[in-house]
Amino acid sequence: MSERQAAGKLKSEDLDRMTEIFGGLGMGLWAMGEKKQAAQFFARSCEADPSASCREKLGKIYFEIEEWDGAIRELAAAIQEKKDANLYAVLGMALMKKGDIDNAIGAF
Repeated sequence: MSERQAAGKLKSEDLDRMTEIFGGLGMGLWAMGEKKQAAQFFARSCEADPSASCREKLGKIYFEIEEWDGAIRELAAAIQEKKDANLYAVLGMALMKKGDIDNAIGAF
């Protein structure tokens, strides 16, 4: 069962706690330099709370650790709800890093 499926069975306050716990674990690991492991906890946090804000943060985290597919996926999802020039710029850079120049130009 995915986090999202499990989250559907939780009360709102339990969902908030779960999101905070995974986010906190991610922050702690990030601070210790364990960025790839931290990204896994941030991803679990966003599964429980798939808001544009969470997806934007996760996309930027994936960008930081050079996981271009994850960055592109999360930033594109965040842009659907939150039209922000900075998101388009980061998305464009991730597309360029992946070698997808035509879509990168479109994002810019």
